[in-house]
Amino acid sequence: MRSKAGDIYCERGETFTIAFDIRGNNNAPYCISRSLDAANRKSYLLLTVASSDNITGDNRYIANFWCDASNDVYKHFYSTQPAEIAVTGAADAWTLIESRLTALGSPEGVTPANYSLYYNVAEDGTRTYKQLTGTSKTDAAWADYSFKFIKHFPKAVTEQWVEQRYDYSLKLVSGEIVANATSDDRPIVVDHSYPLIAPHSVYIGSNIRGSINAVDKSINYKEA
Repeated sequence: MRSKAGDIYCERGETFTIAFDIRGNNNAPYCISRSLDAANRKSYLLLTVASSDNITGDNRYIANFWCDASNDVYKHFYSTQPAEIAVTGAADAWTLIESRLTALGSPEGVTPANYSLYYNVAEDGTRTYKQLTGTSKTDAAWADYSFKFIKHFPKAVTEQWVEQRYDYSLKLVSGEIVANATSDDRPIVVDHSYPLIAPHSVYIGSNIRGSINAVDKSINYKEA
């Protein structure tokens, strides 16, 4: 597999993994809002691979890959907008953000660790983004933060793709949980959708017949 400007080129039946470092304005790592998940709601990263738009009807291929985006997998924040902070010590930052939360009415479940992502600005204007970790100013610490999406495509999936162009895109979605949903069902009823990666192409090349699976009983067939 190789990629160029977001487009993917691979062989039919090839096993590969894609990875994206997702960022927003001012090169800030993407942040998920705490409001997307609740007792009966859940968020997902939805990767869709589909036949290009010129293929319609029964011949159109479409596969949705629902990837858990809950707080157990990706950190969620009260504010998705990174906050500038002038102090450098983690304990001082914790105290400063606690005062901000008090002014906001002390939102339930929100601490300086999940209030927002933080940044400072260097003399040349570049921003450095960090997250606060810990449970109080006593154990508060700065830590790196990134938002990465990684998806593995096994042979069982890619051998379904024929030699043509497909499109793929990635969204953050959230909605009400579908009760008793099976692995073949949509797990939620989507009512919030946020595009993360705009549609790009996947180009599938041919594979030499028999190179991966033994496909016939030719007398000249052998494994050397």
